Amino acid sequence: MSAAILGYPPPLLMGWEQTPGPEKRDEPTASIVATWNYLHSLDASHDDDVMVILNGDNAWMQLRPATLVDRFFDINRRANARLQERIPKVLRHHDLKQQIVFGAQKECPEDLRGDPSCYAAPASELLNYAYGPNTDTKGKTEHHRLAYSRPRNLDGDLIAGTVRALRTLFSQATILRSMNEDTQHTMSQLFGLQLIYREVLRRNAGMKPNRAFTSGDIMLMGAHMEKRPEGTFEFGIGLDYGSELGMNTAWAGKESDTIFFDNTSSLQNAREVHGISVFTSGVQIARDIANSLPPFWTFSREPKLPRWEHWDQIPLYTNLWTTNVPAIVHHGRSTDDATANKQLGFEKAWFREHARTLLDAQIYAPTLPVAVGGENASMIREFWQTEMWRGGARDAKFKQSSSEGWVRIDDVCFDHYEELFRDGQGPWVLPENH
Repeated sequence: MSAAILGYPPPLLMGWEQTPGPEKRDEPTASIVATWNYLHSLDASHDDDVMVILNGDNAWMQLRPATLVDRFFDINRRANARLQERIPKVLRHHDLKQQIVFGAQKECPEDLRGDPSCYAAPASELLNYAYGPNTDTKGKTEHHRLAYSRPRNLDGDLIAGTVRALRTLFSQATILRSMNEDTQHTMSQLFGLQLIYREVLRRNAGMKPNRAFTSGDIMLMGAHMEKRPEGTFEFGIGLDYGSELGMNTAWAGKESDTIFFDNTSSLQNAREVHGISVFTSGVQIARDIANSLPPFWTFSREPKLPRWEHWDQIPLYTNLWTTNVPAIVHHGRSTDDATANKQLGFEKAWFREHARTLLDAQIYAPTLPVAVGGENASMIREFWQTEMWRGGARDAKFKQSSSEGWVRIDDVCFDHYEELFRDGQGPWVLPENH
């Protein structure tokens, strides 16, 4: 619903038949196979398309797709500039380039802590004091243990990348998946392989060793590289350290809430409620949000909507330490914080009060470019959705814009209309003439 309201392309459902409900999810990596099949069904003309992969159980959008696309390219530009600064000797001989952004979370799952993706994970790119003077120290209680931790671990439930890069990643994921329990394990192991591979390349270039890696890791990677000298363990993976694409609320229940950026006391009041003793004056909404289409803008100029309100006048889910506003609010793994934030966050979502009207307006809106952006000035392009149908999602096994495999919102959500709209107006039904 949130994707439709904000103008995102209708979602593709990966592994829809294999995972029709929680009670039938006996194949934890079914989504990897389904995604790989879809990626390989696309021809080369789609190589530079941008794809966002979400765990559909626990996320909703709050910013426009144009903002998300701009941030995706900007995160990669900054990461590649850091690579050029830190390992120029390696880049001269090897094609290392960030092309895929995973979400970042505060802690590795317990059963992954022996993997290099956890114990050798790079430090966060957030400022050293992003969480105050106690940044990266443990809290005094179990509930606050990670309150001051900057996210630096891979979150396998949120991925953004080009089709070209994701093909390579998911091809490797299908090979590894039989040895792992779920998508998080598979993607974490691939990230770990990339970290070791880059470290071996650094050492071979005469750079000072990073002692976070074990000698066993280095020797094993050397053997892998000898067996396939033409191969690579570079997958272009990086993390969304600043929660710009998506904020994972797991283990972060005390640092995020909705605030109004036009109200100078809104941020400080929220910080006081959550026990954050830091003061910031004159915080302004990010420029990329302010410059996007206003939140209640519709092509039909719906009179019921507060069309003149700007982004700083509506409640936005925000990190209270960094003041970053994510494009996607993502509730991560099942933790008490994630569950509480999922319920409270959606209840406060800026679109909820007018969701029915906004959804109606989007059903009848003309098809326009979803975003305009690119890796650099010479690669700026329009991004168009490939699905022309509205008001639902497409099972990825079927062709776009056909009657087969189309899953209507009202069919799936009919029994949950009150939870979605909370306006007492009964079910929302997709108009027959849409």
